[in-house]
Amino acid sequence: MRTMAGAILVAGVVFTACGGPTGGPAQPTGNDNTATSPRTTAHPVSLSKPENEGVRCTAEMLQGRIELQDQGAGQRYGQLVVTNVSDRACQLYGYAGLELVSSARGERLPTNVERVDEPGPSLVRLAPGERAAMSLHWGVVPGSGEPYDRPCQPEADVLSVIPPDETEPFRVPWSFGVVCQQGRIEAGAFHGL
Repeated sequence: MRTMAGAILVAGVVFTACGGPTGGPAQPTGNDNTATSPRTTAHPVSLSKPENEGVRCTAEMLQGRIELQDQGAGQRYGQLVVTNVSDRACQLYGYAGLELVSSARGERLPTNVERVDEPGPSLVRLAPGERAAMSLHWGVVPGSGEPYDRPCQPEADVLSVIPPDETEPFRVPWSFGVVCQQGRIEAGAFHGL
């Protein structure tokens, strides 16, 4: 009797574990969320950029200048201000590419741009003559591996600027001396003025 009861108990456990009438289904339900399940949508989704209704601002459409806002204890704070000098509206979204240049020496200088979230990206529409800016922060105190008895880096006289999602730069005069810590510049995204 005990052997028969044990066999029935084992059969019941096996039957339940295999997805019989009282258990869950033994087959996949179709709600497989693994990476191998392809997903399609009717429209492409962009998590980083809003719908693009206008023309992107290109290097030919913009002029720029650097405005120094504050300085102290080896720190410099400013903003890159760009103006739409074209005869049509354009838009900016995100961060510019930046590179320090010594036109006198004919060389590109070490530049290490670090993006900051204040402010983060937002769509900025510029009518002809309107302006936008991005915040900049850099240091003039030598960092690790840089000399203390002479300039930490070669001095730039130009900042080369590539508008977001573009490949061609425009040039902005740079008259703020060296940028230490291997050309480290913290930069925010473009915002309207």
